[in-house]
Amino acid sequence: MKKIKYLIAAAFVSTALFAGCKKYDTTSSGTADYDRLKAPSANITIQVQTIPQRPGYMLAWTSGQMITSEVMFTGSFLNGDPVEQQSYVSTGFNTIDLVTPSVTTLGSVDVPYHTYLRGFFTIGINPINSVTSLDLKGQYYQIQPPSHGIAPFNPVPVEIAISTPVALNSVMLSNLPINNGIYTAIISMDVNQLTLGIDDAALSVAAKTNGAILITNESNPNLYGIVVKNLENYMMNLKLSVNAMSTPANPVQ
Repeated sequence: MKKIKYLIAAAFVSTALFAGCKKYDTTSSGTADYDRLKAPSANITIQVQTIPQRPGYMLAWTSGQMITSEVMFTGSFLNGDPVEQQSYVSTGFNTIDLVTPSVTTLGSVDVPYHTYLRGFFTIGINPINSVTSLDLKGQYYQIQPPSHGIAPFNPVPVEIAISTPVALNSVMLSNLPINNGIYTAIISMDVNQLTLGIDDAALSVAAKTNGAILITNESNPNLYGIVVKNLENYMMNLKLSVNAMSTPANPVQ
């Protein structure tokens, strides 16, 4: 009877040791597999450069800012026959001065090494912690004075207040090799592009609030819709650099 008990005890010990070894081997093998499958990635810092306003424009901006909520790189690459698209996102709130020429760092994304068939960057603006995500103030100077130039025209205050989530895209780049550890993507933003399609005639008949033209979703919604559409469709210029060395990037036609 004692002999049987010893054999059962030995069997339990052997089983426990085997199970322990098996558990250890599986963990070790899993880590090794993960390391082998883990693709190296490049860190891309995304910046926005504000382009100074051109002189002689009927809208002269005196102050303005845009609050960004996220930055994203989206790349398409060939994997056999289909084109697969992957996005890499970084979230965080940053403020861009829209009037003063400046460069603002918005964040960075880690992008796996690959030669991407196409790639572009997206900047999200979203009024999560703010009433507006974009606010621009200035004055409207009428190009054609009223009454054939007899009566003087006083500048009218103008404010654009965007409260709608919008995604701004950069130009699309083709044959984009991401194979280095550190990149900088500088996106140029021209503030004059925001009011494309809003002409002198539209502003001269725009509704006024306390003597000012407010371009909001509630006041002058037609002009507001033009600005939002311009934001959505405006393809910002992009320069991608590797360790301060310029990398050729060809816009897709």
